[in-house]
Amino acid sequence: MIWEDRPVQARFVTPEELAQLPLRKPPVVEGAIRVVSVPDFDHSACGGTHPRSTGAVGIIHLRRTEKRGNETRVEFLCGGRVARDLRGKNDALTRIATGLTVGPDELDGAVARLRESEQGNRKRLEDAMERLAAFEAVELVGKGKVVMAAYSDRTINDLKTLANQIIARGGVALLGLRGEKAQIVFASPAGSPVNAGALLKEVVGQFGGKGGGQAAMAQGGLPDASKLDAALSLAKERIPT
Repeated sequence: MIWEDRPVQARFVTPEELAQLPLRKPPVVEGAIRVVSVPDFDHSACGGTHPRSTGAVGIIHLRRTEKRGNETRVEFLCGGRVARDLRGKNDALTRIATGLTVGPDELDGAVARLRESEQGNRKRLEDAMERLAAFEAVELVGKGKVVMAAYSDRTINDLKTLANQIIARGGVALLGLRGEKAQIVFASPAGSPVNAGALLKEVVGQFGGKGGGQAAMAQGGLPDASKLDAALSLAKERIPT
């Protein structure tokens, strides 16, 4: 319709004329109705501004579609907005391609290789962290069966890995992660009288926190990070000697 540059007609119609038009959507107002038409294509009741012909739209760019139940949501741009949007995307693609030292047409392959490399590196790092956690767990459990420690330079997954290594060696793990909000991981080996989930729920509840889990491992958080040491100490006091 844009390439054909059809005329766009806007006019007020009588009720009789309105009844004969195949409107895309019936009007919800009363009185004089203004209809905007593209001959043999579309008729809409509308009081807004329109171009004199379809060619004035210039171009339409469908950015994406999304299924919502029985309907499809369409996001699009038209006219000068298309040029600005595509120019911005082209600039971004050029910068990314330059950074990866490939041409824009080679980006798909370059990103796939980068993702594959990143996944391999992540797996190797996880394996290395698990081996390191095993050595650390041996040292910690050697100092006492109940391991209480807080860290600020690790992730919650690092704490879980260390906790698993501790309980594999018969220890009970009471681990904390310092941050804007404190996070806690408790873990207990099979056959231990310590229920990690129940203990964590009891402890974090004393400090306005939330959390839960199973008897073997549980995770929670505290809204006040300064209370982390007190929470870990309380948990240690609750463990029978």
